[in-house]
Amino acid sequence: TGHLGGNLTHGSNYLTDYAPTLIKNALGIQTEIYADIPKTVDSILVYSHLIQPILDNKCVSCHNASTSNGNLRLDTPQGILKGGNHGTAIVSGKPLESNLFERTILPQTSIKFMPPNGVPLTYSELKILEWWIKEGASFEQFLASYDAPNDIEHLLLRDFEIDTKP
Repeated sequence: TGHLGGNLTHGSNYLTDYAPTLIKNALGIQTEIYADIPKTVDSILVYSHLIQPILDNKCVSCHNASTSNGNLRLDTPQGILKGGNHGTAIVSGKPLESNLFERTILPQTSIKFMPPNGVPLTYSELKILEWWIKEGASFEQFLASYDAPNDIEHLLLRDFEIDTKP
């Protein structure tokens, strides 16, 4: 009964849709959003391989060249740096002052919560986005040049099978 009730409430794919990437890979479920991430830290560009896929999957449908809600574009580094009607999207080193991050952690009932429709950012996506902004929000830095804290190392290993330990 529990399984059938869960299927009725959440849908039949609930367990696999929200499973970590490691579990999805073990089950043979392709995770397209992060399919092209290299497995070596010296080949991984943090923005291109980790941040941009999050933005493409959750933000770019409303913040792109043809639909720039709030006059904000999140499809290019230039658009991110420029910001929109509500100021800068990113304040380097300060995630809680960065609209891009701040609006994703508001209560979902808030009119300013992003994304307003669709699936909100996962815990892992939020932590990686927060870490990237804290570290200076570089668009060109490789993962090997970062000193990732333990929680980020754990997320990278669990969700992306990226081992940051030498």
